[in-house]
Amino acid sequence: MTIPDNQLPLTGPVVLNQLGLPAYCGTIWVDFFKANLAVSTREKYANAVNALYQHASTMRPQIDVDSALTEPDLVAMDTLLSSFLLSRQNAENDRTWPLVSDFVFGFLREITGSEALSLQRKLQFMAARYSQLRPRRRIKPPHIRCVPYEVLEDLFSLVHPESSNNPFRTNEIRWRNT
Repeated sequence: MTIPDNQLPLTGPVVLNQLGLPAYCGTIWVDFFKANLAVSTREKYANAVNALYQHASTMRPQIDVDSALTEPDLVAMDTLLSSFLLSRQNAENDRTWPLVSDFVFGFLREITGSEALSLQRKLQFMAARYSQLRPRRRIKPPHIRCVPYEVLEDLFSLVHPESSNNPFRTNEIRWRNT
């Protein structure tokens, strides 16, 4: 998402919080950690991270993504990620999940650095668990290549001369239309 030039002197992709202001963690991620990427790729990251911030603002109780990432509050991030993933189950051809998980776990890795070993282990466990998850893809029904058996049976029962379902009145017409 980009902000119009007359509102803020920012250019390029911008991540906004629920108040419409640039989000701290999202902006740092897109502008500094992903600065080497093309603008179109950074826009994809910004849109995905914006979707995460938007989802966090609709949750009850709301989760402040910036606080949860900078503290780091792994319980709040776990709640947010699982809720976000569930909300994306019915989205067709959704590509935001890999970008959002890259944002969250990449940012948490940068924040934690070489801090407490227990926090690093928890983060690695959480990252490993979420790396195996993907939104479920919609399975398209198979194309019908022929008339189903039941339909043919019904059709044959209608045109059979001795069937009670045959709509023609006389035997002569029933045999003629067979």
